[in-house]
Amino acid sequence: MPRHRPVLSALGTRIVGGVMLALYVAAVQVEPPPDGPQPVLPGWATVLVTVNVVTLYAAAAGFARGRRWGLRTGLAFGATTLTSVVLCPVLGHHQIAGWWFGQLAIGAAMVLLPAAVLAGTRDQPGRSSSS
Repeated sequence: MPRHRPVLSALGTRIVGGVMLALYVAAVQVEPPPDGPQPVLPGWATVLVTVNVVTLYAAAAGFARGRRWGLRTGLAFGATTLTSVVLCPVLGHHQIAGWWFGQLAIGAAMVLLPAAVLAGTRDQPGRSSSS
């Protein structure tokens, strides 16, 4: 027998969006200035950064409208943010330090929050996820 999942309201979606925004701001705030000049990113890293920005705007639009698909784009945004955090020392942007572990935790929360809400809720009856 399938487990009952409560309906996710538009307000609930907006609240998740607000938390996601607060997490992103916190992740940016804990990051210190780069150790040296900005590294020249390889092409694949530039694509990752671009996808991160696009998913940020898409998630913000979905959250603002209270749409469930905002959670899916929020999950993609969280995943690309977490990937960027992991790659930061690899690409020579920063050295690993205490702040980096905090940023990892924030990035993980940005993945887990929308994933948990998607898994634990359902859309409103009669409301299309794509509208």
